[in-house]
Formats: sequence, structure tokens, C-alpha cells
Amino acid sequence: ARRRLEKRATWRAITGVVMSTGSVTICAVYKSEVVDQMYLFVDQQEAFERVPEEFMKNFPNPVLVTQFKLFPERQLARVDAKKLIASLKEQGYYVQMPPPKDVQLQAVSKQNTLLSR
Repeated sequence: ARRRLEKRATWRAITGVVMSTGSVTICAVYKSEVVDQMYLFVDQQEAFERVPEEFMKNFPNPVLVTQFKLFPERQLARVDAKKLIASLKEQGYYVQMPPPKDVQLQAVSKQNTLLSR
């Protein structure tokens, strides 16, 4: 019986089950069709309920990219999981903006485009 309880505790830790409530936050990620590499993170259960209408006007036709279990220890590519959790709780969404473009890289890219003509 003890071993079974240890396995459950490990499973909860891995899957993101919050021990106190037994709930899991499923995060849904949508991409913008308008702005490349712009993503909107929302709690799957709330969806777009708390996302401001003005923002949604500039984020038309969101495309679902992925869904995942969210917990504080989760490793994410460009946002800290704890920051994401806080944002979802406080405002109901999180917007990940595109990474800044390197000015020199843009200049080289433009030069290469001109050379290929």
C-alpha cells in the first residue's frame, strides 16, 4: 500500500496534479495568423472568456497549436512556467510576442535577397 501511494505521488508530480486540489491546468496555445511567432496562452477551460475583445480583434482566427499540462516545474521554451501560471490566474491569458529581430541579420538577409536577383 505504501509503495502504491509513493507511485501516485510521483505520478502527480510528473503530470502536474496540484496536491491540494487535485486539479490540473491544461494550457491551450494559439498562434496568430497575422503576426508571425505571436502566441496566445489560455486556460483550456476558460478559453477566450477573459481575453479582452480589443485584443481578439487584432488576433483574428486563432489557430490551436498545442495543449499541455501546466505546472510550476515545467520547462518551456520562451516563458517561465511560474510567470505563465501567474498570468493565467491574474488576467486569464498570456501573450508571447515574437523574438526581437537582429538588425544586422536583417541587413545581411536583405543584401542576400538583392544578390539573388
